[in-house]
Amino acid sequence: MQVNTQAKGFWGALFDGRFVYFTPETYLSNPVPLFVRYDTSFSFNAPSSYTIFNLQAVGSGAAGYAGGAFDGRYIYLAPSYGGGYVLNSTTIVRYDTTQAFIATASYSIFNTLTIEPSGTAGFGAVYDGRYVYFVPYLNKQIRGSSTVIRYDTTLSFGSQESYSLFNMNQARVGFSSAYYGGLFDGRYVYFFPADYGAFLVPTRMVPLARYDTLRPFDSASSYTAFNLRSIDPSNRGTNLGGVFDGRYLYIAHSDQPPSRGSTIIRYDTTQEFNSVSSYTCLGIGQTISFRGALFD
Repeated sequence: MQVNTQAKGFWGALFDGRFVYFTPETYLSNPVPLFVRYDTSFSFNAPSSYTIFNLQAVGSGAAGYAGGAFDGRYIYLAPSYGGGYVLNSTTIVRYDTTQAFIATASYSIFNTLTIEPSGTAGFGAVYDGRYVYFVPYLNKQIRGSSTVIRYDTTLSFGSQESYSLFNMNQARVGFSSAYYGGLFDGRYVYFFPADYGAFLVPTRMVPLARYDTLRPFDSASSYTAFNLRSIDPSNRGTNLGGVFDGRYLYIAHSDQPPSRGSTIIRYDTTQEFNSVSSYTCLGIGQTISFRGALFD
């Protein structure tokens, strides 16, 4: 089965209760950001179960994306970089799931350059019941970014005043220079460290970052970090996503060549965040690599 020959290259997916949305990654050989939706009430193998929308119809700034968040009505696509670490989007796309999928009027865009000139893009977004947090990874200088962009869903999507910024790395020593995905456990927002520099520097910290949503967003004291190398000395910084099961947080670690050894780290959220005893590390093998995790 083939729906569209240009619909290729996806980085993450979202579910709204009926439809699955595949977020388009773009790169030089695949420059068209085709947003794909699958209707789970119909056959998975039937082309008619899928609908495709070219995000560039919304605006030329709508390019590559990596995951996003769903707030119960709107889907937010997190801007990311393209192949070869080329930043190709700083524009957040919001889709109203109560409206037609292929109608341009169902979409809104916001260019984060208007509030964050360094042009942070990342991997994924997290929704906590009110705010959407966009997980930082790179900026337009193709350097690691730790600047979290937060949108208040009770305010206008297109207004600069609806957004807040906080640079975790500059505020406190010990935070990563890049992150890959995050999640919310009911109180805390976690950001998974994806600092490829740690691969080259064995003594460098690999900090799992946590923000307390009951405290001010722009206060350094609202953030804490735990060095994953304290429980997993072989961790090289490439912790590419995770999942929360209601009590435990699981972190997927994907090592880099030549070792390709991967581990799964589990944190008990009922225990002290900065205590090594709250974590368990399981080595999987030398030939397995992980990107993300799911819970059913």
